[in-house]
Amino acid sequence: VPIVPVYTFGATKMFRRVQLPQFLETLSRALKISLCLLFGKLGLPIPFRQRLVYVIGKTIWPTLANIDTSSLSGEEFDHQVQEMHDAFCNEI
Repeated sequence: VPIVPVYTFGATKMFRRVQLPQFLETLSRALKISLCLLFGKLGLPIPFRQRLVYVIGKTIWPTLANIDTSSLSGEEFDHQVQEMHDAFCNEI
């Protein structure tokens, strides 16, 4: 399956985040999950109007396409994943 690298600039400005009380921030860290409350227009989950810029790279064809990944060792698989990640970052 080919991978098309895409990055969007401006997406973080589409919603606002409510600052939670300190005890919820502490609970969030203790549970190792993100507790957040987002809002948009009129306090609803409708995004604010924001210009978005998309950067689209060239299609990347994985080298694992014809390889049985169950036969790879953990280190070999990690190496393949790192190669794909590097290719993704270079295309962006």
